[in-house]
Amino acid sequence: MRKVDGGTGTNTLNVNNQGDSVGRGVNITPTAMTGLGSGINYSNLENINLNMGSGDDQVLAVATMTTSVFVDGGGGTNRFGQDFSNDTNGLNLTINLQNSALDGDMTYADVQEIQLILGVGDDTVTLTNLSVSSTTRVIVDGGGGTNIVNVNNQGDTVGRSVNIAEIAITGLPVAINYERVETMNLYLGSGNEIISADGTVTASVFVGGGGGMDSFVQDFSLRTDDLSLSVNLQDFEIGRAHV
Repeated sequence: MRKVDGGTGTNTLNVNNQGDSVGRGVNITPTAMTGLGSGINYSNLENINLNMGSGDDQVLAVATMTTSVFVDGGGGTNRFGQDFSNDTNGLNLTINLQNSALDGDMTYADVQEIQLILGVGDDTVTLTNLSVSSTTRVIVDGGGGTNIVNVNNQGDTVGRSVNIAEIAITGLPVAINYERVETMNLYLGSGNEIISADGTVTASVFVGGGGGMDSFVQDFSLRTDDLSLSVNLQDFEIGRAHV
């Protein structure tokens, strides 16, 4: 295990793993980085820059980091995640996908997937600017509590065919995988949208169609049990889906 003490001043640790062709699972905490060929213990640092190699890498940083963290995924299909699992308070996070940044001072490049692991409180995550995102997938694990995910694609002018399933939303510029989420709110752009929601979805779903001519379909074809549905046309509500 290598040790770095930055001492006084404003200190930066650059970790260059660009020559590595092996996919790595890297964990970054306030005092150590593990998962590379050699671990690193550090203290008195203000900035950490991690440059990964050509493999499919997964980097996870704990949310209690006080240093600035930058991750360049390099080649391959890479994931950068932020771990809030030890948080016991309710979180209200807004992730602007245009900025290539997670919560706090955590930024990235050449990363195809970002991941948020939430704590035991009642959390709200808002994802914005999907149409100009450099990533292709967002993964949200709500953890405990009662959790809400807001997906804001209102800036998009392209008509989309969107499917809302039990664990994923596809058809947007960025795919969204989720678990332990109780409410999903989806706000669409100005194009002509077709939205389908599987009848197996257990989360409460709200869809704001935005502009254009939009269609909403709830698909119960995968259900094998008997159904008793109430359709409220005044409030545009079908089962647990709202439009």
